[in-house]
This record gives sequence, C-alpha cells and structure tokens, in this order.
Amino acid sequence: MPIDLNSLQATIRHEGLPWTAGPNPIVDLTDDQRRLRLGYNPGPDEMSLAARESASAAQRELAAMAVAGTPPAWDWRNVGGLNFISSVKDQGQCGSCVAFGTSATIDAMMRIGADIAVGDPQAGVLQDLSEAQLYFCSPDGHTCQTGWYVSAALSYATNPGLAPQAFFPYSAHDQPCGLAAGWQAQVTKVAANHGITNAASMKQWLSTRGPLITCFSVYSDFYGYSGGVYIKSAGATYEGGHCVCCVGYSDTLNAWLCKNSWGSGWGAGGYFWIGYGQCGIDGYMWAVDGLSPLYPLYGDIYQRDNLQCVGQTPAPSPPSASPDIIPYGTTPPADPQAQFGASGWRQDQGKSLIQGVQNSIYVRALNLSAAAQTAQAYLYYSPASLLLWPSQWRNNALSTASGAGYATLTAAAQGQIAVSEAFTWNPPGLPSGDHYCLISRLVTAQHPNPVPADFPTVAAFANYVLNNPGVGWRNVSMVNPGSTTVQVPVSFSVPDAAQFYILLQCVGLPVGSAVGFDCPTAGPNPPLSSGLTPIPSSGPFVAGVTSMIPAGFSGQVTVTFKGNGQPVPPGAKIVLQAAYIPPSGSELAETLAGMDHDDRPLLLPDDATVGPTQLILLGSYTVLLVS
Repeated sequence: MPIDLNSLQATIRHEGLPWTAGPNPIVDLTDDQRRLRLGYNPGPDEMSLAARESASAAQRELAAMAVAGTPPAWDWRNVGGLNFISSVKDQGQCGSCVAFGTSATIDAMMRIGADIAVGDPQAGVLQDLSEAQLYFCSPDGHTCQTGWYVSAALSYATNPGLAPQAFFPYSAHDQPCGLAAGWQAQVTKVAANHGITNAASMKQWLSTRGPLITCFSVYSDFYGYSGGVYIKSAGATYEGGHCVCCVGYSDTLNAWLCKNSWGSGWGAGGYFWIGYGQCGIDGYMWAVDGLSPLYPLYGDIYQRDNLQCVGQTPAPSPPSASPDIIPYGTTPPADPQAQFGASGWRQDQGKSLIQGVQNSIYVRALNLSAAAQTAQAYLYYSPASLLLWPSQWRNNALSTASGAGYATLTAAAQGQIAVSEAFTWNPPGLPSGDHYCLISRLVTAQHPNPVPADFPTVAAFANYVLNNPGVGWRNVSMVNPGSTTVQVPVSFSVPDAAQFYILLQCVGLPVGSAVGFDCPTAGPNPPLSSGLTPIPSSGPFVAGVTSMIPAGFSGQVTVTFKGNGQPVPPGAKIVLQAAYIPPSGSELAETLAGMDHDDRPLLLPDDATVGPTQLILLGSYTVLLVS
C-alpha cells in the first residue's frame, strides 16, 4: 500500500530526526513494487546485511572524527565548480541496483581519471556505460526478482568490460542479453578494485581518488526521504538490501552523500545524505583502482596538443599549442607541482621566452594508465624554419637545471598529473621573420617513442603530433626585457580563397600604448594590416581587419606592441586570432605554424557578418608582455 506520509512526517518530528519526508514516485507504489527498487543480495564472500549494520554501528563515533590531511567535506558534483558525476538514472521496478551503483562509480572514475567534467565541451567523448549489459549479460543468471551482488558485478566489469549504453539500452524488465555488434572494440574495463572497511580510509579515497560503491539495509521510512540527513526512525521495518554510489561526505553533517538510482524525482534530486554508521552504509565500500582500457582514450601517460585535447587519437587541431610545455621566464614557481599540477591543469600558464637570459621551462603529463607510470621527458628547441627536420633539432636537446638530458615524470595512479623539474635555456637570437618551436617527447616502457624521421611538409609533422599523445609542440615568442616594444612573427597558410579575419585581443595593456599588425605579402584585399592603434582604456580591447584572400595564400603577420613609455602591468597580453569562412564544399585543411592556442571565444568586429556558414578558427597566438 502507499506510504502514509502524514504519519511518517509526524514520526520524524516526534523523534527529532534531521531529515524530511515528502511525496515522490516511490511512496505511491505497492509494497512489492517498492521492494523491486532494491536488489542487493550479498555474495558468497561478502558481509551479510546484518553484519554490515553491526560493523557500521561499531565505528559510528570514529566515522564522525576528522581525518588528518582530509578536508571536512567533499562532493564530486562540485570540485572547484566542476561536476564529475553523470545524471541520475532510474532502475525502475527491477532489482538491478547493483548494476547501477557499480556503473555509476565506474562512470565517475572515467571522468575523474581523464579530467573530463560533465559540462566540458569534450564531455561527449566519454559515453555512459550500459547498465543493461552489466545486469543482463553476466553469466550468473539473475533476474529482476533475484537481484545481484557487487563482487560479481566488478568481476564482469573487469572481463569482458562494459560497452557504451548505446550498444544495449536499459529497460526495467527481464530480457535476454541484447548487445549490438562491435561492442567488444569499445569496452572500458576495471583494472583492479579493493574493499575499504573503515571510515577514515573511505574519506581519504573519496577526497583524493573518486566515488565508492556501497550497499546498505533499506527500511520502510527511507522510501519517503526528501532531504536532510537520513537516520532510521524507531518504528521503521526492514525492506531489503540496496546498492548505490557514494560521491562525498560531510563532517559537519556527519553523513555520507550518495547517488541513488530511483530517478531525479526521488530524494534530493536523486541523491541522499545518510548518517555515519546508519543501516550498514559504511560497513564496507568498494573502490575502483583504475580502468584499462578507458575507451576511447590513450592508455599511457600523455601530453596535450592544445587545451581541447583529452587523450583521444587523433587529437583536435591545432597541434602547435601544447599547454604542457610551459616556458615560465626567469623566476621559477616555488612549487611547480602545485602551480602546474591538478589545480593548474586546465590552464595554459606558458609565457614568452625572455631573450638573453636563462629561462625555466617545464613539462607536464597526465596519466591515463590504470597503473603507476614513469616517463622520461625530453625537450628540444628548433627554429620554425627547421621544424620539419628532426635530424636537426634532435641535436638541440635541452638539459634540466640539474644537468640531466631528460626529466623524469612519475604519476602514481590514473588521473594524476606529473610535473618535471625545470629545463633551462638561454635562447639565441634568430634571423628576422623566424621564431622558435619547442618539442617534447615522452618515453615510457609501453611507448618508446623514438625521434621520428624528417617530414616532407609542416602538415605531415602536424599530423604526426596529432596522432602521437606522447609528443608535444609549442610555438613560442621572445621578448626583450629591456624594451617595451615587441615584434612577433606569426606564419599561416589557408588553401582556399576565403573571407579572412585577423584580430588582436588586448588584455591589461596600459592606456597610451599601441598595438598593430602587418602582413606585407600582396594578395589580400584589403591588405592584412591594421596600423598602430592606441589603447583607449584599461579594459579589454579588440582591433582587427576583414579581408578576402586568394587560394593558396600564405603569409606572415608581425604583431607590434609599443609601450610608449608606459609601464606594463603583470599579466598583460595580446592574443592574435585568425579565422576564415571556407567556400562551400571546400576541404577544411589548413597548415598551422606559429599559432599558440588560447581558449577564449573569437571576437569579431561589430560590422562582421558570417551568415549561416561555420566560422573556422585557425588558432591564436598569445604574447605575454614583460616590462
């Protein structure tokens, strides 16, 4: 029969419990229908539900204690504003909760390990895994009525692994395994897992690695939960076992935060808080140590070609904007791992090289392997004019500050970022019109990654970089610290006649200074030249031109900044952006040289019209100014 919410609410008030009850799709079901929303039956080697409750109750006071080195609260839905937990699912009236709790945890570990949050532009690279495959394709012969257990689910997720949901969409009724053809080539597998039996270790794992699978005893009052911290009421009756994904905790609330599989209309948007030591929730939890393979990503420690890369092959263009090669000027950060590691991974913190002095340059990489990884990181410099000849730039290997020919990068687990010690370099001068490129190369046991042979074209080298996650390429500019006048050459090539945009986005430049750009090569109409434009205010400023360029045009743009005696504030920069509208039916092929990626959106002049056609952003080159 339906749950009497008035009576339940009165009980909660009478006992002074810290939660609320309210209407939801579960309370109106019959008793048997509600029990089908459960489904955890402990396996042969798992604790009974009664033993879980006893173990939980025994450590209730210990669970409430703060853990040294662990934050007082954690929530994987909001880690610095990023959400790594996918949407709440609904298992329906089928005892498949083990498949949903296990799949939700694996899905979160995928996103955390690859640093791909739910709202990221690249979020679609990782697809939701098939709960239907996990529940109905395993060899155990369970049904919606019989339920399942976690160790068997993790065993199946280890071998053969789980395919994306599209290969077998879920329906809440008994059904034969219905995997579509080709699923084996797209699986994600659990590489290892382990159990955790004390609350301190659970908090440490949650706050550093990811969510946990957990199971608990459901009592009749739980169905009506709508918010707050659930504590079982005195008269509630036992209903059965249930499995969920634990995504966080709070020492202020003395509670665990869990993702349920009863739809977003139940509880607090599909989630619930449950008190430490309640109902067996923390008697035992399962951790997923790593995933291998993590489809469709690279299975080793890797570097990005630009900020849009997430470890897929080939990577999206541009290839010459690696944020993981980090020129950092003459003043190294106090803690490079803290500066460039987890908190700085989503940023490009590279600066222009400072001419005539020793520069510090760092290399970093993200471990997508399920195991600890060590890589030897080599760094080379090359004039852009010699970029196609590795036989030349392999002789330009940079040394670390300690004099070594390579830096050692070590990442202990999947999802961890390794930062090298500093490479040092005093860049020599270059002929007018040339600029430097930095090339990094990671060598691991799995990928020896030798220096490649020479390339016939820049496009061939770019293709090599986009298809090799162990190689990074960054174009860099040089500034003279004794002058506030900077001139930086940028080369580009576009294959088709097109409407072309060149823009300068100016950030933090002093009022009274001036910026401009010029491309002396004939052909564009009007010419690609802006002249020097005074900076009218301290806010962001955009200058640019729109021009028609002929097919096969290539040229070099020189960006000029004149301080005119004004001091340049820290962080001031100029971002050159180039974009074009390709003719209908043309190939979107371009050769990029001298373009350093910046993740700002393209800003167009007020009178620019692009109609219904997609505007193609070739890339952008960032010049950080040094006063």
